[in-house]
Amino acid sequence: MINLENLRKIAFWQLDYLNGSRIRKHYDDIKFILENQGSDAVVARRKSFLDNILRNATTTTSFYSGFQGYRSLKDFPVTNKSIIRNNTEAFFSTIFKSNTLHKVTTSGSTGAPLTVWQDEGKRARHQAENIYFSYLAGYPIGSRLYYLRVWNAINRKSIFERFKLNIVMQDASDLSENNIESF
Repeated sequence: MINLENLRKIAFWQLDYLNGSRIRKHYDDIKFILENQGSDAVVARRKSFLDNILRNATTTTSFYSGFQGYRSLKDFPVTNKSIIRNNTEAFFSTIFKSNTLHKVTTSGSTGAPLTVWQDEGKRARHQAENIYFSYLAGYPIGSRLYYLRVWNAINRKSIFERFKLNIVMQDASDLSENNIESF
C-alpha cells in the first residue's frame, strides 16, 4: 500500500518530469559531482563552473567590473550581507535584469535579513540541493518537515503551501515551555 509521503514523492518527480526534469537534472548533476569529487571530469567541471561565475560577475555586474583582469578567486574581495545590501543594484547582472526573477529572503537569524534574486535555473538548482542534502540527512522527499525558524509576514506559509510542502511551522521566536510542550 502506498502512503501519503510516497505519493508526494511520486507526484513531485512526475510533475518535474512533465516540466522537462529541470530539478532531476540538477539533482543528478549535484549527486555526480559530490560522489565523484576526485575524478578528472568533476575537477574540470568545477573549474568550468567557477570560471563561468567569475567571468559573468566581472562582465555583467558593476560591483565586480573592476576585476576583469583577475587571475584567480583570490583577486576578488570578500563580501558580506552589509556590502550586498548597501550595493544591491551593483550586484545585479545585466543578463537577468529583464528576466522574471524570484525574490528570496533569509529569516534574518543573525539579526539582518538578506534578500537575493533567483532565476528559474537557480531556483531549480537550489531545490535539487535541498532534496539531495535532505536525503543524506535521512529526510527523503515527501516526508513531513517540522520547520523551526522565526516565522513572520515575509516567510509565513499559507495553509495550502504547508499542505503542499508537508511542513509544520514552529516559531523559534516563542520557545516558551507551553509552546514547546504543544509542539
